[in-house]
Amino acid sequence: MRKFLGIITISVIIFSLSPALTYATPLPNRVVKYNERSEDVKNIQTALNSKGYNIKVDGVYGPGTKAAISNFQSKFSQLTSDGIYGPKTKAILEGNLSPNRSAPISNSNTLILVNKSNYLSKNHVPNDLRKVNLPSAAGKDQLRNISATALESMFKDAKKDGHTLFAQSGYRSYQRQTDIFNSNVSKYGRAKAETFSAPPGSSEHQTGLAMDLSSKGTGYALVEKFATLPEGKWIAKNSWKYGFIIRYPKDKTHITKYTYEPWHVRYVGKDAAKGIYERALALEEYLGK
Repeated sequence: MRKFLGIITISVIIFSLSPALTYATPLPNRVVKYNERSEDVKNIQTALNSKGYNIKVDGVYGPGTKAAISNFQSKFSQLTSDGIYGPKTKAILEGNLSPNRSAPISNSNTLILVNKSNYLSKNHVPNDLRKVNLPSAAGKDQLRNISATALESMFKDAKKDGHTLFAQSGYRSYQRQTDIFNSNVSKYGRAKAETFSAPPGSSEHQTGLAMDLSSKGTGYALVEKFATLPEGKWIAKNSWKYGFIIRYPKDKTHITKYTYEPWHVRYVGKDAAKGIYERALALEEYLGK
């Protein structure tokens, strides 16, 4: 997944599946609805702003506040996205109720689905991470052992065919993804950021099964140009043989909810990769999700 992380100052805390938050003024426990005017509404608006929703703190539960509440609720399967504030919405705003759509934590599951509807716990760290023995960005070259071994084999065979690849970014912790996502939201706005940057907990990089690839021809950048280069074409044609898939295909953005990323490969195992490649599927389609 593309990073776009620069040296910037982030002045707000963007929405994430984060530890419990404490507000100077407590959020109301009651139901609060459209058209209400009160101090409680101001407190709700303040909490929403801390999650990255840039709305006016005026104490009026108007269209902007309702839309922000509805959008926030849509992130959690146990909430109804109706724009009405209630105790469950309060609990998640404060971080006291976890989403019930968390992906299972299992080091043996190479088919684990992690996306905007299936989150990993912030405490999920694979127990078999290791550095890949490949040209890579220092400090960003860890994968689970099974995917690292497969990637090393793939790079070796690509080299035999005259293609030099670079391992750009592998495992990322929950906190690292939080920093990346917050930076992207600050630079591009939340709506655009979510088309290419995963909110914390929803990044495949946290599984230790995904790696971003680049080459000299892209200036080692993560760009669509990679697909047009010999190295990118080789990856698209051959990565399945090593158990990898192009996770975010060009014609599946309506399913994956991310823009085309020819550089992002994900290890799923040879059998699954073969089936996904031959049937031109997204991982969600292959798993029936």
